[in-house]
Amino acid sequence: MSYTPKSKLASTRQDHRIKTSVATELPRTAEDVEVPELLAEVPRISAPARHGCEAYLDECQRLDVVPVSYFVKHLNESVVSFKHRLLADNGTVALARLLEVNNVITELDLSDNWIGDVGARALADALQLNQMLAKVDLSHNRLGLEGGRAMAEFIETNEHVQELALAANYLDDRVAPHFARALAVPSKRPVLQRLDLSSNSFGEKGGIFLGQALALNHELTELDLSRNSIRMKGAVAIMRGLRDNQHLVKVSLSHNGFDADSGKILAEVIESNTCLQELDLSHNRLNDEAARAFAKSISSVSSRTQSSRLRVINLSDNLISIEAVAGIRDALRENTSIESVILHNTANNVAQSLPREKMEELHRRIAEEPRIMYESGVAASRNL
Repeated sequence: MSYTPKSKLASTRQDHRIKTSVATELPRTAEDVEVPELLAEVPRISAPARHGCEAYLDECQRLDVVPVSYFVKHLNESVVSFKHRLLADNGTVALARLLEVNNVITELDLSDNWIGDVGARALADALQLNQMLAKVDLSHNRLGLEGGRAMAEFIETNEHVQELALAANYLDDRVAPHFARALAVPSKRPVLQRLDLSSNSFGEKGGIFLGQALALNHELTELDLSRNSIRMKGAVAIMRGLRDNQHLVKVSLSHNGFDADSGKILAEVIESNTCLQELDLSHNRLNDEAARAFAKSISSVSSRTQSSRLRVINLSDNLISIEAVAGIRDALRENTSIESVILHNTANNVAQSLPREKMEELHRRIAEEPRIMYESGVAASRNL
């Protein structure tokens, strides 16, 4: 199965057919109707969207794909959600023809549609031509290496999409260099603000590439790399990238393998980064050493001329003892800018050998600081 780029499509449109996709083999529903029936809908569509409808129906006929009436009936709307419909590659290629000429839709959700590399390439080409789409969600598909590369190439030249979600798409270290290049190369018109790469398979090597790119990126304000396998040198590279980046405002790195080595750089991030406001490092392997470095940094940044803008940090479900949590509580007395430090289920992951009286005293001290959200299975203290 292959996709013919638009530049080559004209000469092969009559004799080139893509193998029938999974979507065309499904039982037909009330929304899947014959082309003649859908043609009756065309006159009711506004002029700006009509051309895209005709292109879509023509492409469906060429590919022997059953048209989806939902697209035709919603072409006049700026927000279109078409998730969980099993479009597969052929259905996506047909939809891409619509998007090439549509100038109405600004937000498009195609999550969970079994879109593979062929569909991804068609969408990437369509997104280059479409000047209206600002938000695109392709999460929970099957882009893989080639599809991921197509999306990375689109990001590199993107001039209009502000939010792009690629979560859970079987992206791994092989495609990381392509995303790194896309994020590191300055855009002609920096517009991509939010990028979701969560729930993929980026590991140590991928983290190294992405970390180096973050240090050079002047575009993103929000990045989600949660639920990957970034660890060791990759985790260190990501933290160094955050340290040097001065544009990211919100970052999620939860459910990875950030440990003591990468945690030590957390202090440098807080002391050097003057833009980051929200950081999620929950469900990692940060220990007391990282917690002490964090405590030291937040107690000292207030006296600096260019102080940190960090407002919320989530360190839940790490290997942080109750003594280290109490140390963070003491450090917060010197810091008035941080609004919330979330530390749920940290002491539960560390063997506690303190006397009961000492434990109760530490819990009381922690409870006195309303900005600490702390819940432990042992003598729980919760501040919400």
